[in-house]
Amino acid sequence: MAFDDRLHDSGYTYGDLVAVKNFEQWDVGIVGFSGPFDKTILDTADKVVIIKHSDEIDRIIDEGLQKFFMHVAGEFAEVPSGDFPPDADFAIRQAAKAAAGIWLGGNYPRS
Repeated sequence: MAFDDRLHDSGYTYGDLVAVKNFEQWDVGIVGFSGPFDKTILDTADKVVIIKHSDEIDRIIDEGLQKFFMHVAGEFAEVPSGDFPPDADFAIRQAAKAAAGIWLGGNYPRS
């Protein structure tokens, strides 16, 4: 389904994956994490379509990071277990969400 066929939804929130239409061009990104996806741009856009809500994006990031750390642990059998500091956990989640927004922004189909 093309973005133009979807309903305008101004109920986006921080962390949502959205498609934004301005001047007949669509951009895709995560609100607050990728490119110009801030409140000023979104509030003045011709159309905003929510593709996935922030809780779904968070779940995707969580699952990806779990797989990442399982892979790291699998490569170091001499490290039986470990902890990750809360500040580092926050930072890696923010970085992963930003990276996902960049990747989706460049690769999500526009129609």
